[in-house]
Amino acid sequence: MTFLSSQVQQIARIGANLELSPESNYLSSQVEQIIRIVKSREGHIRVHAGNYTSSQLEQFARIGGASVTIVV
Repeated sequence: MTFLSSQVQQIARIGANLELSPESNYLSSQVEQIIRIVKSREGHIRVHAGNYTSSQLEQFARIGGASVTIVV
């Protein structure tokens, strides 16, 4: 099942920890917004590196800090 970015953001607002699968094809700007929400809720998110460039992954890490795990 595919979820829209807005649906994932709503789940993050509720406070769930998330893992974005390698099959998810969210734009980096959408992932950044999801990370911001997760961090603000003191949650955790795992992002699979395969869909993003190294500079995008660095930006995710800057935004989320310890709230983000990047799976390489």
